[in-house]
Amino acid sequence: MENSRTSAPGHDIGADAVEPLIKALSSHREAVLWAVIRSLGDIGDERAIEPLIGLLEKGRMSEAAARSLAAVTGTDRGEDPAAWRKWLEEKTGKVEAAPKPEVPATQEELLSQVVAGTPLRYTKTQEGYQIVVPVEEGRSQVVKILFGSKDAEGEELVVVYTECGPATEKNFEWALRQNLRMPYGAVALREVEDKKTFVMVNTHLRSMAEAEEVKKSVFTLAKKADAVEKTLTRRDEL
Repeated sequence: MENSRTSAPGHDIGADAVEPLIKALSSHREAVLWAVIRSLGDIGDERAIEPLIGLLEKGRMSEAAARSLAAVTGTDRGEDPAAWRKWLEEKTGKVEAAPKPEVPATQEELLSQVVAGTPLRYTKTQEGYQIVVPVEEGRSQVVKILFGSKDAEGEELVVVYTECGPATEKNFEWALRQNLRMPYGAVALREVEDKKTFVMVNTHLRSMAEAEEVKKSVFTLAKKADAVEKTLTRRDEL
């Protein structure tokens, strides 16, 4: 199957990006998800067909997913996932389904793989698990991993977060502006011991939570939260 569509300006990315983009379809940030769907349509690689149909079946960004499916396949079945499934069945042998990621079966298996190859250990807490991650100048960040919460579609989530410091009202706008500059994770508000607290957070669908992706969240959020905490301390001293 050939696709004659050319990439839109600013979207000159190739086949090597397809697998990372497919993994990024689990993002719960709408702006990120929209950009990923559009990029898959621009690339036109058939590996995107199965996961894009999956988005239609979940009712996530259906209009964007349908447009990208049409761009990849050269046909249009609208936003009806059943119609796309039927089309895909008719094309069996010409389209390879996207490889399914290996997801650890239990919480402990997942966390054991997250800390594998590092000197770190995870410990169980009342609300979930935590990992103490060393950062700069002898400091450390306590990164917490929670299971059990669900998104709007009822999918179980893995929530990874770490505290940055007290959430003072004068810093609310500043914190929101930081999110515009962060391609990974986000600053959010969380009640910690009945106090509003800024946290760095990232979420993963439990059904797609690979250990390497969760490990990336743990280490990236720890580093970013440490930097945010230092900035908040300076701002509060002004």
